[in-house]
Amino acid sequence: MRTEDDLREAFEHLASTAPAAERVLAAFHTPPRVRRSRTPVVIGVALATTAAALLVPVLVRHDDSAQPAGQQEADSPWRDRLSLELPRDLAVHGSRGFTRTSQGLVLEGGSKRTTCVLRSHAAGSFDPSTIPASSPTLDINGARAYRAELANVTDPSRPAPTIVWEPTAGSWTTSHCGVRDAADPAKAEELARKVQRSPQRLAAPYKIGYLPAGFTVGGLSLTPSTNPARRTRGSFQAYIGDGNNARSSIVVDPASKFELRDVDLRIDFTVQPLGAGLRPTGAVKGLTVNGRTAYWMQQGLLIQGDGFTVMLDNWGRLPQAELLKIANGLELTATPTSPANWFDAAQAIP
Repeated sequence: MRTEDDLREAFEHLASTAPAAERVLAAFHTPPRVRRSRTPVVIGVALATTAAALLVPVLVRHDDSAQPAGQQEADSPWRDRLSLELPRDLAVHGSRGFTRTSQGLVLEGGSKRTTCVLRSHAAGSFDPSTIPASSPTLDINGARAYRAELANVTDPSRPAPTIVWEPTAGSWTTSHCGVRDAADPAKAEELARKVQRSPQRLAAPYKIGYLPAGFTVGGLSLTPSTNPARRTRGSFQAYIGDGNNARSSIVVDPASKFELRDVDLRIDFTVQPLGAGLRPTGAVKGLTVNGRTAYWMQQGLLIQGDGFTVMLDNWGRLPQAELLKIANGLELTATPTSPANWFDAAQAIP
């Protein structure tokens, strides 16, 4: 699992290069509490592997009885709408988030320490009337685009030069680049032209086979390893809620300002060095879950595999019996260190 120090190091680095750093870090300094309340929790998000997408029916059980499979929407929220070939001078900073209405990606690098933020909005979730009528137009990969002054995702109170375009009907994407407080519209345009027009495959290391009635996945995050010396090798997380916003936690991503107001459970798949399957500190009792050794922890249930762990963070305090059903309903990848061989999230994540 990632430590608080790992997250703090990543976001402090972003704060030193991104506009309005104090706003980026604001959500980070309130730690999560393991109880059913509206508690801010910080997530780190990052890059996903991409390939061709296939959409087929997916079956998710919400009780012991079988239910008919439902057809995935053509524009599944768990498809990658920000797939691109990275410029040589930019790298993924470690922020990639997916909700049902938007996706975000933060890049940085170059001699000037440029920071770029890409954000894609699902059909109907972006209001094009916010684009000033006087904005110059241009073409981005065959789509009409605008050079517009829009709210900066790291500081909404300060409009920033942004490239905004509609790669597919109703689905808008924005690109903003800058060095501290100085915008770089040329770099934002260069980056926009690299984004693939069609949504691509998003890789997931597990399939979710069971959720309690009323529970849905509201967001995903994927964090790859950028430092081989670290103990962890990246992670994939699903954030799940029961629809009761008043009683659930709030999850905030400081980099992209994504906010999920209904989080009761997080399923965190973390790649570990092989042979790291020691009894974790604070483990209460060993048991077998999904054919693997597992432990009850204060915050939930930990499953240990060969080279990975799966932590079910039980922020909503689900009964242990329900947590076990969710855990046993997971189908885990056989190749934890090879995202190219993971499942298609459009099929694996309900």
